[in-house]
Amino acid sequence: MVGENPETNFILILAGMLTGMEPETTDAWKESLRTLSATPDSHAKLSGLGRFVHRNDAALIACIIDNAIDILGPDHLMFGSNFRSRSSGPVTPN
Repeated sequence: MVGENPETNFILILAGMLTGMEPETTDAWKESLRTLSATPDSHAKLSGLGRFVHRNDAALIACIIDNAIDILGPDHLMFGSNFRSRSSGPVTPN
């Protein structure tokens, strides 16, 4: 779809949703980023990076950020926040 719509900017959420550090998992994820990097209208959002392992895993987050920079380049990355995305209520002050 991305290659068929060169006039449209695409944003890959959660930097592609890497779900673990197993070699077959990271290899498949990196290959997907390489495929995406071939299209100049593609970007990735760096947010929610520990969501699928349900913890803040420094090694996983470093792997995602380092590889995203190397494969996609810094001009194709953006920072985002998932703050309150899993809540149905309003944000209220303490």
